[in-house]
Amino acid sequence: MQDITTLARLAQLELTDEEWSRMERELGEFLNYMSALPMDEEPIAAVSGSEHPFREDVAAASMERSKLLANAPVQVNGFFVTTKEGTV
Repeated sequence: MQDITTLARLAQLELTDEEWSRMERELGEFLNYMSALPMDEEPIAAVSGSEHPFREDVAAASMERSKLLANAPVQVNGFFVTTKEGTV
């Protein structure tokens, strides 16, 4: 239940009692599935097979600040306002 509370708070979700129950069940099913996966495989470093999967760092045009901030819950002086938990 603590995992769901943390996830809901970070995602700024307001869940009904029915949604809490469903989330708890679905998260439990997901975690059970993940724990059943084999863990003896080597991790994949680069899916592409390339030795250097990173692109060159090239300056490019960006979106307008007003468009970027349009959905920000809180903004001050043209910047997003956040806290450590992601709530304001």
